[in-house]
Amino acid sequence: MRMITSETLSAIWAEIETEMERGAQLHHHYESAGTLRRAALVVEEAGEALTAALDATRPEPITTSNAQRGEVQDRRNRALDDIYRETVECAAMCIRHLAAIRTERAKAAKT
Repeated sequence: MRMITSETLSAIWAEIETEMERGAQLHHHYESAGTLRRAALVVEEAGEALTAALDATRPEPITTSNAQRGEVQDRRNRALDDIYRETVECAAMCIRHLAAIRTERAKAAKT
């Protein structure tokens, strides 16, 4: 198994943190949503990552003209970008959900 380098992990984490900040600005009531609603949003984000991956596997007819112009490779690159972006969004949503659960557990322990 290949290990993830610390540089790669740091870069990924930075992107997740940026997405968490963006999400917090756009959806500042997320943490107050119920556990079921938050879990559904996590699954929705995972579904968007899956959809992006499925879109990337759709065959595209390769003709001489579009292969010469690099359209096929461009499509593959865009697909990987979409998968990556959706997965970062899913990871950010998962972390926000976990943080909200920890807060709820701490409140419950005090009562």
